[in-house]
Amino acid sequence: MLAGLLLAACQAAPSSDESSPPASAASLSGLLPGSWEPTTLHIRLHTAYGIPDSSVLISLQQEGDARPARMRYHFLAGHRFRIDYLEADGERTDSTRGMYNLFGDTLLLIEPQATYQFELSRPEGRILEMRGTLDWDGDGQEDDHYFSRWAKRTDVAQTN
Repeated sequence: MLAGLLLAACQAAPSSDESSPPASAASLSGLLPGSWEPTTLHIRLHTAYGIPDSSVLISLQQEGDARPARMRYHFLAGHRFRIDYLEADGERTDSTRGMYNLFGDTLLLIEPQATYQFELSRPEGRILEMRGTLDWDGDGQEDDHYFSRWAKRTDVAQTN
């Protein structure tokens, strides 16, 4: 579902190879609980959708509050999380629930149909960056490079 929402945001954009230092496990475990929204998302699909020698860049950039986020992550007590998928007016259209765990600077997200692993870094304050290689396009190959930057919106996640 997430891939479908973001395909509408396809556009050429520079890839982000800039690397922030990894965050410490203690700083992440204290920072993660709450609500987060993406401000930047770049996904480079290789052999996109099973087409040999193809590449697609999916990119979403948000400047300030000018463009509403299309999803919001809520990291809850008990290592639970919920992702809300939103309309432009902020109305929730769907949600996914799962479990998460932190292992050093690695975030593991376990959804009902998939598990994702990301390396986290904390470039500043209430900002997190996530990097990983996964099968974004569902072609059976974990060869798609993911980078996102997230801004913390609240310290207490909405539980409903």
